[in-house]
Amino acid sequence: MVLYAVEFDGRGVTQTALLRAAAEIICNAADKDGNPSLGYERYDDAPDRVGIPIKGFAIVSKPSEQQFWADADDVEAELSQLGAPVCDMTYYKMCYDELAPEAMLYEPAEVNAVLVLDDTLVKGGEPWAHIGLQPIHEKLKDGGAIIVNSKRSPDELLNFIQPTNKKYKLVTIDASGMDKIIIVPLLGAMLKVAPGIVSYRAMVAAVKERYIAEGMKKAEVLREAYKIAKAKEV
Repeated sequence: MVLYAVEFDGRGVTQTALLRAAAEIICNAADKDGNPSLGYERYDDAPDRVGIPIKGFAIVSKPSEQQFWADADDVEAELSQLGAPVCDMTYYKMCYDELAPEAMLYEPAEVNAVLVLDDTLVKGGEPWAHIGLQPIHEKLKDGGAIIVNSKRSPDELLNFIQPTNKKYKLVTIDASGMDKIIIVPLLGAMLKVAPGIVSYRAMVAAVKERYIAEGMKKAEVLREAYKIAKAKEV
């Protein structure tokens, strides 16, 4: 079993529902890939208050370290005709119980990608029972990706991100300018720079299901974010 995890960083009340939706979309996509998953939230303060740093997580269990590089034909295909992948559900049925211990953790030990909904949070946060700022890449695996909703360039944001010996990819995308549901562009960019978590086809299907009335519109936003996302190697 190989675990893949995504961290979401946002601010309380105003972005709580967005963090929850992002985790649910990833978990739905993982289900479509035939991989069990779970999502949960962690608060740095309780009860939830406006503006406090909050985190959410999605964890996916896979039988191997397979990559989901999107096929060029899939990216260019008519979104109305692009269905979820056809997969073998054997692993899903066999390994779901192995995820149970992850649900008991305050947060995952390490994550493959960090999605930041508010770019002021790249400075880090001060979690409960932690003295001082915890870097935005505290849990990020070496070689992982940080995707930030920001009009600023990666070079600008690096002035605020604490130095680390880890190698990682930094992506900035103006998600707020692309869609009012900012997690959709962030998830599209994640597919490009962190391809091991869920497949492109499964994510498109999950987004269309989540936003039924505007499903095609949101899928177009997801695809556009995938196409324009460019990573800076740090």
